[in-house]
Amino acid sequence: MHLEQRLARYALELVDVSGATGSAIWLWDPSLDALQIQASCRLSEDYVGYGNQSAQLPEAKDRAPVYLSYKLGSVIQVESPLTEVTWQFYLEGFQHLQVRFLYTTPVTLGGTRLGTIALYFSDTPEITELGTARIQAIVAQVAAEVSVDSLYRQLRENMQELEETNALLRQSMEKMRETERIKNDFLNAVSHELRTPLTSIVGYSEFLEDGIGGPLNPAQLSHILEIQRGARRLEHLVDDLLDFARLEAGTFKLLFQDGDLAQLLNAVTTSLRPQAVRGDLKLEAPEIPGPVTLRMDTKRIEQVLLNLIGNAIKFTPPGGRVGVTIQRSADEIRVEVTDTGIGIAAEDLPRIFQKFFQVDPSTTRSQGGAGLGLAIAKSLIEAHGGQIGVTSRPGRGSRFWFALPLLTPATQPPAEATP
Repeated sequence: MHLEQRLARYALELVDVSGATGSAIWLWDPSLDALQIQASCRLSEDYVGYGNQSAQLPEAKDRAPVYLSYKLGSVIQVESPLTEVTWQFYLEGFQHLQVRFLYTTPVTLGGTRLGTIALYFSDTPEITELGTARIQAIVAQVAAEVSVDSLYRQLRENMQELEETNALLRQSMEKMRETERIKNDFLNAVSHELRTPLTSIVGYSEFLEDGIGGPLNPAQLSHILEIQRGARRLEHLVDDLLDFARLEAGTFKLLFQDGDLAQLLNAVTTSLRPQAVRGDLKLEAPEIPGPVTLRMDTKRIEQVLLNLIGNAIKFTPPGGRVGVTIQRSADEIRVEVTDTGIGIAAEDLPRIFQKFFQVDPSTTRSQGGAGLGLAIAKSLIEAHGGQIGVTSRPGRGSRFWFALPLLTPATQPPAEATP
């Protein structure tokens, strides 16, 4: 049953319990900024139409009984309203009712004003306490019905807005996924296409270095070495792009086997020591005695170590220090890489492992890289069931770390796994 039908029923009940000639339920209409009859009993259509029109007049809002009751929040009783000069504009349309007594009471709920109920009598009634109680009981029901209907309509409007917002979000997500797919396809295609010319550049530069094309003077040899260094940097960039494309596509696979992390760490620091020497840095990575065996993809953990230690070397000014340590606890192995470099601002730390994020784009580009190394390192460590993190202060250096679990045979990952 619609609200209008329920209110019409209450209008009839009001007439029955009060003995009134007619009744009207006036409710506030925000769109008109006025009270309007929403339901009535024994009132003609002309009566209702005239009442709704006159209720929009400024003078009605100031002096009409239904407005006084609405604004004051109290019962207004008027004897012989047809003789009240100030209300003639309001009662002209009601002459056929021969109203001798007007009774209005506010409709409120929880302090919120909702409207007014008007009872029209052809004779002056005797409204007893019991009659007043019955009228107020119906008024309370009207208030509850109106409030519930308002809440329900608001809920429906909110639900509709939510559905429209969800539809827009779904469209945006579909566009984002499509954009992501195109980007990944592009990166994958470009990376593979770059591999062939890079191989030729590296190969022929090595031929020239070996003197196959004829002897080189010192200046020519220096140029060849610069070509090789640039080609290797480009190779690393292509490798990162390929790894990223595989990770995004879900085709990146890890090959787990027992490996010695201590031996791997010693090999990586040995390979990077010349780079530290060229940068006038002290690389402190003491030889780790004895094996530190765990289940891992050795090639990928080597990639993580090269990235973390290589970054520390690149971003530490001459005369600085880079340190590498390994610690073993009951359930994990933790590797830390510390440096005395430029450090990272606090606001950048939460994003440091995000793909394509660069703390200082100008500095990073001068050092090479596309902002993928740390994102890939995070994915690799997490694919091993481990964790990775960083602490840093600008100008005070950084401490990057990762921890790998010591897995029992029952929890070891399969020999081949996809992160």
